[in-house]
Amino acid sequence: VVALQNATTKDIQEARANPAKKETKFPTLVASLLSALDFVAKEIPRDPETVSMRFSAAEIHLLYGLSAEAITRFTDLAIDQIVTPQGEAAAKMVMTQHKESKNWAALVDGAARIAAKIPADRTVLKNLVMSGLQLGRFSIAMELANASQFEQAGTFFVAFQQDFPDS
Repeated sequence: VVALQNATTKDIQEARANPAKKETKFPTLVASLLSALDFVAKEIPRDPETVSMRFSAAEIHLLYGLSAEAITRFTDLAIDQIVTPQGEAAAKMVMTQHKESKNWAALVDGAARIAAKIPADRTVLKNLVMSGLQLGRFSIAMELANASQFEQAGTFFVAFQQDFPDS
């Protein structure tokens, strides 16, 4: 795996340097690296190194323009490994990707699923994820209101106010 990782560094650096050239098909070495990372993560799931491997695999998907697969991988990692640095970074990636794409429903879903797994002592991360949930729910209500779907918007605003009374 390490040899493949080193061999693909050039491809990955090029993908970072040229975001407009993102592909939907991986170069052969990158595809081999992803296969190896996925295989090891599946076969040895309890090894601490697999957390880094899963994060790297998700990041590679993102770098090559496969954001839907990357977000799925980051979400799964955040839910499974939220107490690790990679799990926390994955949670932040999920929030960022959904905010940037203004995919409010996905932001609400991802934030709610991740927030449910965050331990009580991780208040900074919990607050960050909850602010994403809050933004997503408010934005959905605003979109409904702007689309003249006032009854649905009203329902969302009332639920929002009940869930976030200090807003």
